[in-house]
Amino acid sequence: MLNCIRAATKDDLEQVYGLIRQLSRYEFTKEQFEPCYLHNLENNHVLVCEKDKTICGLGVLSIHYILNYSRKSAEIVELVVDEKHRSKGTGKILLAALEKIAIDGGCVRIDVSSSKKRESAHRFYEREGFASTHYKFSKELLA
Repeated sequence: MLNCIRAATKDDLEQVYGLIRQLSRYEFTKEQFEPCYLHNLENNHVLVCEKDKTICGLGVLSIHYILNYSRKSAEIVELVVDEKHRSKGTGKILLAALEKIAIDGGCVRIDVSSSKKRESAHRFYEREGFASTHYKFSKELLA
């Protein structure tokens, strides 16, 4: 079966939790993850890529107004592909679906952040037309 992109649902929680655990450097339980996941379902565009009834990729897009553009902008909050499905086009089709949502939503740009250590992800984004134009600064507030 070919990869299928669709909107994520509450029923996907278990598989999405497993997928996000591959990406995250933070420790959290499924009970901690669930309210965050449900919030994202209600407030963002959450897509999954499914192959043979298994979720192999996830993309989360947030659309908001940026004051210094005075227009809508999109941010890819999460983009993760299961380790077994990387370099097989899954990320590319998820990214294209997220970009379409941003374009259809009238966004003037789309941004994505990626950890400095994820060099293969950086190459992927550059191949897909993204440019590294900003620094992102982070500060941990709670342990």
